[in-house]
Amino acid sequence: MFTDHAHPQSPERLDRWPAFYDAVLERSGTTFEHERFDHVVHHQVGTRVIDAMDRAGEAFFATPMPASLRTVEEHGNTSSTSHFVVLHEHLKTGVLRRGAKVLLVTAGSGASRVACPPPSPRWRRRWE
Repeated sequence: MFTDHAHPQSPERLDRWPAFYDAVLERSGTTFEHERFDHVVHHQVGTRVIDAMDRAGEAFFATPMPASLRTVEEHGNTSSTSHFVVLHEHLKTGVLRRGAKVLLVTAGSGASRVACPPPSPRWRRRWE
């Protein structure tokens, strides 16, 4: 498989993740702002890319991004395990609390985007 991953911070690349999640949320009858995510976890490719992805999300959704959790400074890019490393570290330190709503954002060469839409109100009542 050939992929051109030479420009991960290009506007075209950065707009892919919010457009994808916007479509998923729209199909679920909700919006990014309405979901009120507590945190976002991007693939830990690098600090500049994560910051650029946050800015792209804010511009696309026209709302401030939730706190972006990261471990790239301590662990570097841990490849496909990066989201789980971030979750583990922040659960361990108490930054990420029970009941927090976290948006996991994938990125990378050859990455597949998969979304689990927000649960219906009936299921939300079970978890509250």
